[in-house]
Amino acid sequence: MSAIIQANKQLASAVPASGQSGFGMKSIRAMPLCEFPPPWMSFRILFSSIVFLVFTGCGYDSYESRLQQTRDYYKYFEKVEANLGPKWRDGLGALEIRVPKQFVPIPAPQPLTREDGTIEPLSIDLRQPDYVNLIIPGLLGAWEATFEVPLDDKLNSSTTKNASELRKAYIYAASNYRMFIESPNDVSQFIQSLTDLVGTALGGKVKTEPPEMYPKPGNFTPPASFNVFRYNPKAITQQTSNRRTTVNYTFEIYTPQTGDMKCAIVIALPEGIDSREKINERVSLMLEHVRPAQTPPRQETFSSPTGPTNPASTGF
Repeated sequence: MSAIIQANKQLASAVPASGQSGFGMKSIRAMPLCEFPPPWMSFRILFSSIVFLVFTGCGYDSYESRLQQTRDYYKYFEKVEANLGPKWRDGLGALEIRVPKQFVPIPAPQPLTREDGTIEPLSIDLRQPDYVNLIIPGLLGAWEATFEVPLDDKLNSSTTKNASELRKAYIYAASNYRMFIESPNDVSQFIQSLTDLVGTALGGKVKTEPPEMYPKPGNFTPPASFNVFRYNPKAITQQTSNRRTTVNYTFEIYTPQTGDMKCAIVIALPEGIDSREKINERVSLMLEHVRPAQTPPRQETFSSPTGPTNPASTGF
């Protein structure tokens, strides 16, 4: 026992005093492996981590949202380009529109200048309907397209059973733009006059529908509310080289709800157009791109009458 005590004393005398190394140098106290930072430092680290995660997450969500909006925009842009023709503007600045791709403009009559320099009044306008007794007031432009439609057995003879025929569809754009200069007292009556004239030509009363919005809210073009007027189908007979046939036509009028400046889009379609023509979808897209003038014209606008223009454009 005494030997053990003696050995311990010798071991103790061999250990360097506090602050001295075995080689006469100051010792360096090792940090414990599991020593934690003080409480105030722990809180700062935790707070910084939370802020980093929150703001990083919000920024990512915002980026994803903007990226999705960009995708949706280009998807809509591609849809418009695939379904509508280029922008069309009349020569007066009264209207801008994009019609469905199948439709082509009907040429406007060109004014003739007499020898004395005066303009000869236009007598015949081939843009006006020739299949019904109708003159559209304030006509700015007209378009036509040809579709194959089935012949209704109830409207035709037995020799045309299960037959089809090529029929034209029409779109007309009209406005009270000129009336501000030529007949100011008629400006406010433009829409009423137009709907009455179409009703008389078709032999039926107009049905006023609830307003419709084009496009629906949340789209990429400014929405506009349209007054909508519809008529009962009109049976229109056409004489071809070897037969006389009848097809029902539907007529609709769309007028944007604007101030004193009014425009109207008149659509005449034969019944039975194949759904693959996407005519309903394309008409809706067309209405999204109707841009009527916002201010009345000035007198100098009509100093020299010109036909409408059709500049090629693929932009919105």
